[in-house]
Amino acid sequence: MFCPKCGKQIPDSIRFCPECGAPLGAPAPQAQESVPEEPAPDLPVQEAAPVPEEPAPVEAPKPEAPAPQPQPVYQQQPVYQQQPAYQQPAYQQQAYQPAPPAPKKKSKLPLILGLVGGGLLLLIVVVVLAVIFLPKILFPMTEVDFEKFAGVSFSGYDTIGEAEATYDRTGFLEEYGEKIRFNRKYKPDNYDGTPAEYLLDNYFLNGYLDYSDTYDLTNGDNVNYHLDLSPGITEYFNVKEESVVSKTIPFKVEGLKAGIPFDPFEGLRLVFEGMEPYGRADLDTSDCIDFIRDEYMLELDPEMRENLSNGDVVTVTLSSWYDNAYFLRNYDGRIPSRTSAEFTVEGLSRAVTSLTEIPEADDQSIRDATYSTAKNWLEKNLKTNQSISDLTDYGRILVYPSEPDGYSANNTLYEIFRYKLTATSSGVTGEFTLFIVVKVTDLTLKDGALSVDLSSPTVVKHSFSFKEGAWTVNGGYGYHTIEEIHGHLLPSADSGKSYDESVFAF
Repeated sequence: MFCPKCGKQIPDSIRFCPECGAPLGAPAPQAQESVPEEPAPDLPVQEAAPVPEEPAPVEAPKPEAPAPQPQPVYQQQPVYQQQPAYQQPAYQQQAYQPAPPAPKKKSKLPLILGLVGGGLLLLIVVVVLAVIFLPKILFPMTEVDFEKFAGVSFSGYDTIGEAEATYDRTGFLEEYGEKIRFNRKYKPDNYDGTPAEYLLDNYFLNGYLDYSDTYDLTNGDNVNYHLDLSPGITEYFNVKEESVVSKTIPFKVEGLKAGIPFDPFEGLRLVFEGMEPYGRADLDTSDCIDFIRDEYMLELDPEMRENLSNGDVVTVTLSSWYDNAYFLRNYDGRIPSRTSAEFTVEGLSRAVTSLTEIPEADDQSIRDATYSTAKNWLEKNLKTNQSISDLTDYGRILVYPSEPDGYSANNTLYEIFRYKLTATSSGVTGEFTLFIVVKVTDLTLKDGALSVDLSSPTVVKHSFSFKEGAWTVNGGYGYHTIEEIHGHLLPSADSGKSYDESVFAF
């Protein structure tokens, strides 16, 4: 409540204001349930007995509560209220209650002394803390992740890739440019840059790769980046010592481009010449890709250039002077898809060594050409008293070399014709059976086709002379018997030639 005279807040249960001593009215009694008020007897004033505090009962099953009983008034007064048994009217109380004395003012000296002492103590603490922590506040130690900005750039093509050590200077300065400071005892003269720049320029010793890690790289390889830092960093800059650690950092090679494959043998043609088994092979690169054609990069093993037969397999290789790296570097990242190619020998000529090898169409052409030659020769050389008749094929002999020649078939086909010679002398007529031989040479087969020069078959020159009855017959070309033909045409055992007698006579 508040005093009605001085307005100070005062407790509810007192009768006089402790500030001004003004009397206060008695507090209103508390209402009680179903208890009628009785006038208090005229007894001396005594304080109401306080209600004893009972301990909290142990919780037990609660029986049904009985109906509440009326309690005396003094038991329901709060403990702090002290009410007289009889309240006098306000005018009677003022007559004998003196006003309380005014409170004394306390001295402020102890408060002032305490504040001064506390201020001095606080100042001492502040100075000590400043001495201890001010350098750390002005020059805070910075933990720097130097490894974070180390890197390696890769370029080129897979298998010949190149690597270069890098350091992200811009990123380092962005992250640490405001954090790194010169220590108090060191600051370079006439330097306009930041401490972080000065650190990189003078105390970042090196970031480098081993030389072998800079070239001929393949995706998936590992390279080692060596980060070298000067121990002086911690002496001149506010960088934590544990940050300054030189180390080797592994990087995996990635991002190298794949080479563009090409076939170095595309358009290559092998030219086979000569007679098997002494055929020869040469390369024709006129239809190859330009740089293959111009650089002569293809090789044929010298041992495969000669002594070839149809069906042999020869191998052409890409010269070892021109590896993948050469093509990748010099021809826009191209890489050979293969380094060798096989070719089957075909188209070589070979000498005819059997009469059965002569195709039927060519066989008839040979017979016609040699027959015409024989007939023309006989008719041209007949004397006036001679005539010929019954010129027919009799047989043929094929003579061929036992060891083929790489440049010529060196074989000969002899066509044997039989005819009758009729002569008249002094009214006497005689008939004789003779043989004339016409030859063609160098019969070869290439891809199943026969090659032979039929423009000028040759009559075999052979002198003969014999007596038959009264006649003596001789001549410069021809044979009298088959035995003479055998003796003249069949090769000897040491001649290096053989002959085909599978078809000798018709």
